[in-house]
Parts: sequence; C-alpha cells; structure tokens
Amino acid sequence: YAELTEAQRAFVAKLAPHQELPLPPASAELPAEVLHFGKALKANAHIFGEGDRLALFPNITLAPHSCDHNAAYYDEPGAGLGRLYAIRDIAAGELLTISYIGTCGAVQLWP
Repeated sequence: YAELTEAQRAFVAKLAPHQELPLPPASAELPAEVLHFGKALKANAHIFGEGDRLALFPNITLAPHSCDHNAAYYDEPGAGLGRLYAIRDIAAGELLTISYIGTCGAVQLWP
C-alpha cells in the first residue's frame, strides 16, 4: 500500500471492500486504509500473470457477475493489461457481465 500513488489510493478508497473477509489478530494494528486495501483486493482484484499476482483494473472492476455472462477476462502481463472479450454476441446497450467464479475447467453440475 505504501508504494501506491495518490491517484491509486483514491481509486482503492472508492472500491467496495469484501465485508466477510476474516482478519488476522495483527490487523488491529494496521491503519484503516491498509485494511480497506486488503478487503478491496479480495473483492475486486483479478489474477494476473502466472497466477501469483493480483491486479485492479478501474473498468473491469465495474463488470458485474452473471451466471450467463457475455464477456470474460484475460490478461497480457507483458503489456501490463487486463482485457474483457465477448464470448457471445452482445447487443448495443447490453450490460457487459463476467463470471466471478471463473470459467476454466468448469464443473458440469448435471448430465
């Protein structure tokens, strides 16, 4: 958190935090904005790169979840980018939605 710019801190402050995130006992000693940062990452971040990093993208973060989503997320670590791409036709004015539970290796729930 200490390495974030003021603009990045302002962006994080606007993000909704994950309300049910259990906090370790040592967290009581952390500043409130650092606790918010951890909860905001939990609720809004996307896996980036080899799966060992998290990233926050101002526009992708706005995409709501749908079980019948019309877009998916992918990252381009070499370019430092995260992108959404259409997985079906999307009508003009239709809300872009993504699956928060991922789509890789989806589990079939019924035959």
